[in-house]
Amino acid sequence: MNPTSPTHSFRMSAEIPPQDAFLQVLHHELDYLHACVRLLNKDFDHQVHELRKGTKRLRAMLTLVRKTLEPSEYRSSMILLRDLNRRLGGARESFINLQTFTELQDPEILKRAKALQKELDTTYTRKRDELLENITLRDDLQAALQQLREWSGQWELRTNLDGVFLKSLRRSYRRSRKLHKQLVQNSDPDLLHEWRKEVKQLWYHLRLLNLRLGPASDTPLAQVDELGSLLGFLHDLHTLTQGLDSACRKLNVPSTDCGKLTHKPRKQTLSQTRDLAEDLFRAKPSEFIQRLND
Repeated sequence: MNPTSPTHSFRMSAEIPPQDAFLQVLHHELDYLHACVRLLNKDFDHQVHELRKGTKRLRAMLTLVRKTLEPSEYRSSMILLRDLNRRLGGARESFINLQTFTELQDPEILKRAKALQKELDTTYTRKRDELLENITLRDDLQAALQQLREWSGQWELRTNLDGVFLKSLRRSYRRSRKLHKQLVQNSDPDLLHEWRKEVKQLWYHLRLLNLRLGPASDTPLAQVDELGSLLGFLHDLHTLTQGLDSACRKLNVPSTDCGKLTHKPRKQTLSQTRDLAEDLFRAKPSEFIQRLND
């Protein structure tokens, strides 16, 4: 399998029993991530991104069947995936900071842009090299993925998983909807970050269940995907702002100048986000699930 050309769509088949469909996707995902680890040296930034996305997909899968797992099984698996994701986080975020900064250069601070970009590039290079020079990294990642595969072989999943899936999907939608209500008059970055994670999980759940739910899930799936992209960009702007604050202090550049880079695109994206979310989360959780079943 070539990770640069994914062959999986992260969707459970509607043609086989739900527990078989779930494990099929889980094992396919693990195979894909094993391949990503093997190619870290060849395409570092892309493979790190794929690994982090993959660990989040796996965590979303676990939340979908949480009620059928033993608490210790669920907790151990989630911690393993969280730690794997965090280990790769510094290099990925520093790469995104550099990429986002390059796309947002403002003529007003162009004179200082080269120095700021160099500082961001230095941070990225340092974090990337720290991972590449870690001689145990690949073995540690492969071992963690293998551990999860072995644990999954011991899970006793219920036979009536479709009902469990819908309850988990409803719970995921309800959490996203609740956070949206809190953010109507509040754009606190920490709250936005929590909402982004919940929306991303809702998208993973809808995508997993897309074939089993049928065409009724296509529109909400597309809406949640778009919302997740907007929230992801807001998160990139927030982490860039933090990276720029650090760079500005080192270079004695006024942080207000750096803030000009992210203020306008953040305001525009927030407006788009609110408009889309208002339509998506208008339905109550029970109504949302009922529409998927119609």
